[in-house]
Amino acid sequence: MLLFIGATGKSAQIPLYTWLPDAMAGPTPVSALIHAATMVTAGIYMIARSNVLYSLSHTTMTILAIVGLATALLAATIALKQNDIKKVLAYSTVSQLGFMFLALGTGAYVAAVFHVMTHAFSKPCFSLVVAV
Repeated sequence: MLLFIGATGKSAQIPLYTWLPDAMAGPTPVSALIHAATMVTAGIYMIARSNVLYSLSHTTMTILAIVGLATALLAATIALKQNDIKKVLAYSTVSQLGFMFLALGTGAYVAAVFHVMTHAFSKPCFSLVVAV
């Protein structure tokens, strides 16, 4: 469970989801790096790599799925009311990270890692298009 709390902070899940939109105030190439693979997906990668430990605790898996679902829904709802395109992209990233946590919580580790890969290729392209 303590590993999950660390992953929650690194991957911007409830209640620690506010740091990611605030970090988008930087230059666009830095924002693209934060959105891509290095910054926010470390928690998801850690949970996927230690799936043997997580699969042993059904309680932790349930909490992981609930936090992921709540984060996905809350961040998507917040993104609907944003006016700044960088904030919309940031909350969209938080929402997608919530879906990845939901997949991890249901035991779909391959799907979560696949989602990390597709997100790592697509979201920086959105960030760089916004800069043009």
